[in-house]
Amino acid sequence: MKSPRKAIPAALRPILSASLVLLAGAAQSAPVAENPVFPRPIIVPVPAAVDFELRIDGSGLITTKYHLGAFPFAPPEAHPRPWNDSHFGGFSEVGVSFVLTNGVDRLTWQRKGLWSVYPEDHPGRINGLARRAAAQDDFRGMKEYIYRAAALVGGTELGLQAVSEARDAVRMEAVSAEKGGGINMIVNNEWNYPQLGNSNFMKPPMTVGEGSANTVRVRFVRSPAVP
Repeated sequence: MKSPRKAIPAALRPILSASLVLLAGAAQSAPVAENPVFPRPIIVPVPAAVDFELRIDGSGLITTKYHLGAFPFAPPEAHPRPWNDSHFGGFSEVGVSFVLTNGVDRLTWQRKGLWSVYPEDHPGRINGLARRAAAQDDFRGMKEYIYRAAALVGGTELGLQAVSEARDAVRMEAVSAEKGGGINMIVNNEWNYPQLGNSNFMKPPMTVGEGSANTVRVRFVRSPAVP
């Protein structure tokens, strides 16, 4: 039996375009590559060969698997020079970036928090809504260990939602007009803060290479009305 087809709302049709995210911190440049499907450019921070496999099930869940091929790039080495110039080594982010329409103006999320209670305006709160215009840092900041996070298009309740079992993270990134505009929704399987400085908590250095693979999951949604 064939799964029912899910129509993509008109407001969202131009938005779905994926690229690998593999960030090494401020010390590395980020060359730009052209997307063969959409005219706007996408950021490919490292010169790596990547295979993508997208599967859409009957409920509309889009499962994106990525697999690294040739990978002529070494992770940054550690250099513990206090304070602002230190680097713990390894990559900062590993995941998939989805290029969204520039009309996205809100981010909602539900996540697993370190604490059970947070102040209402705390960027690490368990549930939240951040508006792009009113709270840039809140809108752009990393939302770790998500259950779900949705980027919503202004004037609608339509959007793209990342889903996870509190293993992934999401952050939003504005794309400059020179690079085509729009908003990147970055879904990270792994992330770290190697430039926090000495004595701050960091995970062990993240390294990936040829053969590394992982999966992210998103779906188009029509969210309940939000204030």
